[in-house]
Amino acid sequence: MNVFVANAKSPPALAIIRSLGKKGIEIIAASETKDDFPLYSKYVKQKIVFKTKATDGKERIAEVLDIVKQNKFDVFLPVMSENHLRELTVQKAEFEKYTKLPIPDLDAFDTFDSKSQTMKVAIENDVPIPGTLFIDSLDNIPDLKKQKRFPAIVKPIKGEGSFGIKTVFSENELEEYCKIAVPQYGPCIVQDFIFGEKYAAVFIANKNSEIRRFFVHHGIREYPITGGPVCFLQSVHNKDMFEFGKRIIEAIKFSGLAQMEFMIDQDDNIPKLTEVNARFYGATCGAINAGIDLPDALYRIATNGDVETVIDYPAGVKTRYLLYSDTKHMLSVLRGEKSPKYKLGKIKTLINYLNFFGDDGYYVVSMSDPMPMIKKILNLNTD
Repeated sequence: MNVFVANAKSPPALAIIRSLGKKGIEIIAASETKDDFPLYSKYVKQKIVFKTKATDGKERIAEVLDIVKQNKFDVFLPVMSENHLRELTVQKAEFEKYTKLPIPDLDAFDTFDSKSQTMKVAIENDVPIPGTLFIDSLDNIPDLKKQKRFPAIVKPIKGEGSFGIKTVFSENELEEYCKIAVPQYGPCIVQDFIFGEKYAAVFIANKNSEIRRFFVHHGIREYPITGGPVCFLQSVHNKDMFEFGKRIIEAIKFSGLAQMEFMIDQDDNIPKLTEVNARFYGATCGAINAGIDLPDALYRIATNGDVETVIDYPAGVKTRYLLYSDTKHMLSVLRGEKSPKYKLGKIKTLINYLNFFGDDGYYVVSMSDPMPMIKKILNLNTD
């Protein structure tokens, strides 16, 4: 049996490669350049370098389809940007003539691809969210006067990571940024800034939208410190997040992998849903380190049609993105950068960073599979 992994350029791709490679599954990996660090894992048996530009989603997916047609891989696990994933989802039926592809249908993907649609589904299914305004165009600018709580967060309804996201502290700053953001990024939502802790819950659902895997991590540190991907996390348990996620998955008849971000509001201790991503996420290895093997579950659903339910795992398992986001987090605090999300001072931040004995696993660093780490260092890749 074999698995095709593309794009193999990021920590989640490396997590997939290592998870399945350890089980004796042959890994074929494709990426932008031959220097992308996941390609150097000892588990990669064949490397493919794309010829098309990553900026052209249709051309890239056409190239991927040609590769799949020629090789007829047993399973294809995509690790792609949202734009590429959407194009892949549009052509799901064509791909499934040649390989097994455990991704959601287009309607479900489009719901989670839009922060606006996601929040509306949450409201309809009694899932708590922050106070939210929907700014679809500049005609909605007068609605910004309804925003009474500051700071607030402006988010484009589409985009990954911290793309276009800005924390604003006054009504004037909110209006000024929205006048820039809406023409530049498209429709946005404005949400109350939640003072509390960041969590992520990940679900794998089968074709009947039944939950087969579930995992929650607490995002202790993130980079940028003003808000971005998690770079140091710890496994935790939360029954409310399971129930909230289950409602949404069942409501839209979702199958595949969904990562849901929550903030636990310090005012009422209730998890508030802030975002959903229907794709492998940066901290995939955190779930694997805690015993919730997401790539293996998707692979077996693809090959066998379903898999047993596993939602029990130990709390307190810590995973760090040492190369390099957690290092950049530490350096930004030492430079004096501030964020309402991060309260610790320079000395405490440095002490926490140097506590390597508390780490249970890493995104890239591995003594049993060291070449991706070495390649990342040699490339001076600071992604």
